[in-house]
Amino acid sequence: MTKKPIVAGGYIVDKNVRDRRVFPAGQVLFRQGSPVTAAYLVQQGRVSIYQEDISGHIIPLAEIGPGEVLGEMALLSHKDTHSVTAKLIEDSIIVLITKEYIDKCYQEAPPILKNIIESLVCRLYQSNDRVKALCNDKNFYV
Repeated sequence: MTKKPIVAGGYIVDKNVRDRRVFPAGQVLFRQGSPVTAAYLVQQGRVSIYQEDISGHIIPLAEIGPGEVLGEMALLSHKDTHSVTAKLIEDSIIVLITKEYIDKCYQEAPPILKNIIESLVCRLYQSNDRVKALCNDKNFYV
């Protein structure tokens, strides 16, 4: 029996990615500082991405929806831990993409694409740091 392809945000997910799970609203997919094990593709639902400062204040960074991926920055930058927390806003169907599979795809990419990816990831980390600094300066928290 042939499995149907996983579709997220109108896109067919790679046929090698089959680990799909249902998570309830309020569950944390990963926490800031936790080990990186996978990237997560949202097939259905919404996920809040945020950082916490040393006082425990929440600094919102993004909201991720169907067809979008999260956790990829840590994998693509070869970090050991997540720089953000990801918490489900609503019941969600999430496709797990293993670190090994991301590594395999990355290694097969042409050098120019790797360079572009590394530049974009670096800029995103810098932007997140700026947002965090601005929130601390202005006492803007959720």
